[in-house]
Amino acid sequence: MYRQGSAATAPSNFPAAAAPLSLQTKDTLLNNRWGSNVACENQVDDDIAEVAWQSIMSYDRFGSSWNKQDGVMRVRSASYWGWNEEAAAKIINSTLILIGEQDGLLPGAVSLYGDLSGIRNKAIVRMECATHFAVWEDSQYKFIQEASLEWLNEGTYRGNSIGEFKVGYGGEDID
Repeated sequence: MYRQGSAATAPSNFPAAAAPLSLQTKDTLLNNRWGSNVACENQVDDDIAEVAWQSIMSYDRFGSSWNKQDGVMRVRSASYWGWNEEAAAKIINSTLILIGEQDGLLPGAVSLYGDLSGIRNKAIVRMECATHFAVWEDSQYKFIQEASLEWLNEGTYRGNSIGEFKVGYGGEDID
């Protein structure tokens, strides 16, 4: 996870005497981490939550078997060293950052964009009506696909090779 000012190297007590992962139930993901951050009407289709959960469970045969009712999602513990402004300055590949306004990682994404000092081709797009789980949300999933495709094929976002942008529901430009 990107964090300005974090240490460049692992702490002396690494690995820390802590759990390497946390467990999240279906209810925790859908109602606390995702549902509680939804900000717009029609942002999330009623049926997608179950599809998303089943998709997560299909990739984790262990976590899916740990809770008889729904399984659990295993999530790695975050570390806050090594991915900082010093590391960001070394990135040389073009970078497109798509981030939801309701994503808890938004502050770090904005900082990261500013710290990508070795790149001429970079863009950040802040998406309204989007959480950390925007790829599953009606509000932005098509926009994410279109923006990514243009970036990968052309190296641009709406014809721009650099810049900060904001879009509304469905990827509509906001000035």
